[in-house]
Amino acid sequence: MIIGVHNPKGGVGKTTTAVNLAAVLAGMGHRVLLVDLEPHAGASISLGVAPADLRPSVADVLLGHTTAQQAARAMAALPNLWLLTGSPALADIDQALADTRRPERRLADVVRPLRATYDVVVIDAPNGFSLLARSVPYAAKELVVPVTPSYLPLESLAQYLRWYQALRTRRKGLATLLGIVLTGVDYRVAATREIVEIIRIHNRD
Repeated sequence: MIIGVHNPKGGVGKTTTAVNLAAVLAGMGHRVLLVDLEPHAGASISLGVAPADLRPSVADVLLGHTTAQQAARAMAALPNLWLLTGSPALADIDQALADTRRPERRLADVVRPLRATYDVVVIDAPNGFSLLARSVPYAAKELVVPVTPSYLPLESLAQYLRWYQALRTRRKGLATLLGIVLTGVDYRVAATREIVEIIRIHNRD
């Protein structure tokens, strides 16, 4: 299983969702690899990796400098959990991959063979619609979409879902949408309750 935690909107809890999902699945006894695709390496730092100790990273793997098996590091504090760290080098990865054949498939070429080694691969996707962010639906088999229940994330969610559905009509083999995860929910706020209901009404499936 390869799960992409994916939403181009920043600040909606992608990294928090990805790290906790990976940790819980590892705690259940599954062999889990967490792939940190953020240049600021938030997932890696959350798991205790120092910013000065990020290499070898997933950027090195994508550029062919090392293999995923060599770059993946075991998390001593969390048995069954491995990590491919993020890296500031990911900020320029789109340009670095631009001349490769089918650059949007490079992430899938790296990640999908890892299903033979790990029970679950969790991908913490970067913000925006960069080449690397757009690569996640090609690499993952399922997508989890975190969203905070407020107005701008709600509008961004609608735009994202339209983009995703349009992409699915043009491309085969894309990840399926596993679900929308509400994050940062405070049901004491009336506006929050209204937005949660709107999200549920328009996304019942």
